Amino acid sequence: MDKAALLRCIVDELEANHELLLRAANAAHEEATHEESTAENKYDTRGLEASYLAEAQSRRATELEQTIRLFKSMKPRNFSDEDNITLGALVELSDEDDSQWFFLAARAGGTKVTLEGQTISILTPQSPLGKQLMGAQLGDPVELRLRNKTVEYEILQLF
Repeated sequence: MDKAALLRCIVDELEANHELLLRAANAAHEEATHEESTAENKYDTRGLEASYLAEAQSRRATELEQTIRLFKSMKPRNFSDEDNITLGALVELSDEDDSQWFFLAARAGGTKVTLEGQTISILTPQSPLGKQLMGAQLGDPVELRLRNKTVEYEILQLF
């Protein structure tokens, strides 16, 4: 799998999310500063709530800008079958039902992209599955507890 293409897909997805977030932040800012948002009495908090929302969305947009810069600066690293899994690894995991692809990164956990017909989810080392994968090797079993049951995965491929 082409990791340079994967990084481009991730950046594209993050930039699209950033654009949506900026539009939402601008809309919340407009609402907060609109003349109709002026409080009519001490219990009317629409304008205040909109300003809190605009501020939070602006902070999130700034964080997303930093994440985009991080992914743009990443250099694709190829892993061999003997390497330990670490940041930058693309991993295929299989359970008894199917297989799934994961990319380990410092940020953007939960983001999903599609490349070469495969859905790839970004994991951070702080996530339960990310913790399990860090330091593991090809063929190792990985256990994850989901909804009161334990799912065992096997690491099938490492790129």
